[in-house]
Amino acid sequence: MKKQEFMKELRESLYHEVSDQEYTNSIQYYSDYIDEAIASGQAEEEIIEQLGNPRLLAKTIIDVKGNQTRDNADDFVYQEGREFKEEDPSQKVRRQWYHKDIPIKWYEKLGMILVGIVFVLIVLGILGVAFSVLWNVVLPIVVIVVIFKLISNFFRR
Repeated sequence: MKKQEFMKELRESLYHEVSDQEYTNSIQYYSDYIDEAIASGQAEEEIIEQLGNPRLLAKTIIDVKGNQTRDNADDFVYQEGREFKEEDPSQKVRRQWYHKDIPIKWYEKLGMILVGIVFVLIVLGILGVAFSVLWNVVLPIVVIVVIFKLISNFFRR
């Protein structure tokens, strides 16, 4: 495996799993590490082999750094996410919602939408019951009171 392949897999594995800062720091660290080892005379394949599987390395970073990130922040933040294409420095920007510096996954977004829909349905149900009570109980009482007042005013003259 070459550096480019290793870094691509590491990027894909870390993408949206750790904070942007941790993502950038980790990618930069391993890129610099490989470059320095190559400069010191080691073979590229040997260095990559010593580092191991990039997906396993990313999982370790996520487990360690992801948990630290979850403990530090407080609320939802809207940030610009990044999408990388191999070693291409030009980046496509994609909008991403974060909670406590952790990107919100699609299924979490779906869950929030479903909870919102259930909430709206409950509110509409309560309003429907309230309107039904008004229509069936209060309105006839108001009509009877108004008719009674009209009749009593008519006979007082």
